[in-house]
Amino acid sequence: MDIEHYINDYIHWLKNEITFSKVGEYYEISSPFLDEKNDYLQFYVKQSGDDILFTDDGYTLNELQSIGISITGNRKKQLTMILNQYGAKLSDKEITLIASVKDFPQKKHMYIQCLLKVHDLYLTSRVKTNSYFLNDIQNFFLKNEIYCFPNFQLIGKSGFSHNYDFAIQQSPSAFASQSTLQIKPLSQIQYLHGKIPVPCVIQMRNWLSF
Repeated sequence: MDIEHYINDYIHWLKNEITFSKVGEYYEISSPFLDEKNDYLQFYVKQSGDDILFTDDGYTLNELQSIGISITGNRKKQLTMILNQYGAKLSDKEITLIASVKDFPQKKHMYIQCLLKVHDLYLTSRVKTNSYFLNDIQNFFLKNEIYCFPNFQLIGKSGFSHNYDFAIQQSPSAFASQSTLQIKPLSQIQYLHGKIPVPCVIQMRNWLSF
């Protein structure tokens, strides 16, 4: 295996995939790396004396906001950690980084990593964290042979349906073919060890406070 040849091929491909154009006093650089929308990652650079300024012109945080990600609480702390890790700063909504001319290659690489990591905050959306959380709970139930149904629905006397993330049953065949049950009076519900009603319905909550 000629690994040096493959690395050189990668460098050649990467160089061909990076494009730039002049926009006012800045150069717009388009990289082959993709953001959460599968768009090419773009940013802007300009030289001032012996320094080079990198900026995303506010695009990254505006894009996160457009898909419902607000940078507050734990997300704000996480954003600060990411910026500190790569030596970047937040100016209003712009993610910026200043580097000396001689450090341009390394700082450009670090800046791209920084933007990609900030874009990854979309993974903290409530829909996604709820999904991961419920998957973890379901895997725990399976591992410990706790028989349950996901996405369970009960219909009460009023005719209104109530959705639950899980319904725990006493045995594998307790209500194997039913996804909807009619709520019975409390006296008619079976109890397990005199404490837990069967089926026991559970509405999980996502306790991660983003």
